[in-house]
Amino acid sequence: MGQQQLLIIVLSVILAGLALDGGLRMSEIYNQDSNRDQLIAISYALVGSAESYAKKPVSQQGGGGSFSGLHLTSNLLNTPSGTITYSVSPDQLTFTGVGMVTGKNGKSNVRVQCVYSKGTMKVTELN
Repeated sequence: MGQQQLLIIVLSVILAGLALDGGLRMSEIYNQDSNRDQLIAISYALVGSAESYAKKPVSQQGGGGSFSGLHLTSNLLNTPSGTITYSVSPDQLTFTGVGMVTGKNGKSNVRVQCVYSKGTMKVTELN
């Protein structure tokens, strides 16, 4: 083989390696974003359940206009996308979701925090 042919083979192998690495990185980023979006969607669904609870009168086992006393079952909080924890105050809910995919820092899993208060949801990516 000539020197030019060897050079072409080496360059082809390097380019194929770079393309493979780029594809793997894109796949990892897609999985992280997808897991984050799933946790946020679950949080929105939980807000719907919480609002339904708050709108019921206390006589019907509701909150009577408050989130106090809200209890969400574990089957709503433990999902294939991750685990959701929550804290309740009379007029605010905080959901923290921990996903199943390693996050941006490469060490811990994807995390998002959703704070719901007075009809608005503020979403923060923690990892």
